[in-house]
Amino acid sequence: MPRRRSTSTAPRNGKNGEPSPTLRRLFQARNEWDRLHQLTNLLKEAHLDVPEFFENPEIWSTICREPDCEKLAWRLGHAISSRSGGKVPPSLAPYLNRPDYEQEENRRLQQDFQHELSSWLAEEPPSTRSQAKRELRVVWTLERGADPLQANAQIELRANSAKLKEGSRNFFQVRGLCNELGHRPELFNNEDAGLLRWLSDHLNLLLTDKHKYGSPFLHDNRSLLVWLQRWGQTGRCRLAESDTPIEYSPLPARIVPALSTEAHVNGNGNGNGRARQSSSNGAHANGNISLAFEVVTPDGQAVPLQDALLFLAPKSSQGRLELELVCVGSSFYRLIERPPR
Repeated sequence: MPRRRSTSTAPRNGKNGEPSPTLRRLFQARNEWDRLHQLTNLLKEAHLDVPEFFENPEIWSTICREPDCEKLAWRLGHAISSRSGGKVPPSLAPYLNRPDYEQEENRRLQQDFQHELSSWLAEEPPSTRSQAKRELRVVWTLERGADPLQANAQIELRANSAKLKEGSRNFFQVRGLCNELGHRPELFNNEDAGLLRWLSDHLNLLLTDKHKYGSPFLHDNRSLLVWLQRWGQTGRCRLAESDTPIEYSPLPARIVPALSTEAHVNGNGNGNGRARQSSSNGAHANGNISLAFEVVTPDGQAVPLQDALLFLAPKSSQGRLELELVCVGSSFYRLIERPPR
């Protein structure tokens, strides 16, 4: 993280005009993850419940990396205010009125818009696509873990070239591809170039430590969500087993209990048999009631729990918001309701 610096015009709070202790610890945090932890404490002290605040990748990938402490407080205050109906922690309130930061942010947004518009209006040279010598694929492998409530996902960036057919890239090779795009953009088509530019912006969030072998990408739930929010509706990510596109729905799924009954039925000429009936269709008085669980998707599809892949958060004694996912087929959903473990 760049060295912290502070401008001098914003009002302060606390004794002698100094920031509050929690806000001071947030300013002095070593990295964006420590800042997220201190930000959680700041919201708790202010009794603000903003459940969707930490789900936005911009919070931990951009705002919490801001080197200027007072601008960090300004950006956090406005981000919290936009998601809490105008409420902000008292320690951030003195930093909100900063016209200089507003002008700077407006200029940045205008420049980004002009850059995107220019890129969209620019005509692609006719020979660019025919010269592409690299083809990239993002492949997901989903596996059930030893714990039935915790599945595993492995993400690979595979490259096709004249010398290498469908080869999986390690940590150093992924970084090499990102650098190669800057020096030799003609080697990649537009879709692959967009993927590499996105990876370059998120490498610090998505890559593991330096390993020569195996997938270089993190597979915790928050990292998976970064992939899903960007590529979950484009068909860019594919399942390794079936080449089916990975899909992501912004609408959440639920795990709900389902009661069923097993009643003895005497069939004429067919001997004794068993008939299973759902509790919604009624139950025999002498039937055995059993409890099962189903995953209910936003479109109303009910799938037995054992047929879904669960990406649950580990148990934690901390009161932090946890992110949990469920996969049905090749579709991922946020999980907002499940029975207690």
